[in-house]
Amino acid sequence: MKFEYLGDAMDLWKARMLELLRRSSAPPRRLRLLPMFSDHDWGPAQVEAYARLLGGGASDVLASHRYTWAGRAAYFTVALGDQEDVFIDPDTGILRKRGTQKHCHPQDLERLLRADNVVCCYQHRIRVAKPWLMPLIEGLWPSAPCDGLVYEGGQVGMLWLSRASGRLDALESTIRAALGPSAVASRVWRRAAHPPRR
Repeated sequence: MKFEYLGDAMDLWKARMLELLRRSSAPPRRLRLLPMFSDHDWGPAQVEAYARLLGGGASDVLASHRYTWAGRAAYFTVALGDQEDVFIDPDTGILRKRGTQKHCHPQDLERLLRADNVVCCYQHRIRVAKPWLMPLIEGLWPSAPCDGLVYEGGQVGMLWLSRASGRLDALESTIRAALGPSAVASRVWRRAAHPPRR
């Protein structure tokens, strides 16, 4: 996330996706924000504005310092409660190799998974074909340790991961109720966990 893009149309889209997650959570869960600020450390007013745009408060933001690819292991070792969901906001999305400060790695998301939480991540579109996001996820995680749900927009997408399939069942139902079956049929994809073969 870069300060120059704060408040653009993508932030409003992200806020809507996060609202659907909050609405699907019963009982309500705290949603933490891991913004991956890639330009510089952000001050308190900038952090508050970012959190407010996404429907939270400054105390929901887990890190306000600049994210770097080299420092990502420490960045993703955060104090996250067992019942807390988390949204990761990279500039571009997930990448397995040759990452930069615009990317996170599949292992970064796995570090944030708890028994019953949802980890969600923004992804900029990288393929022309449809569907584009689920094939990317399946390529990155041939043996995923969790269930996955994706929403494919025209230029961007959202990925939700959880070890608790019921959490994604509820989220998928909430998305279906909000968008209707036609939009869901062409934009929402689900995958069950694939444990590694022994």
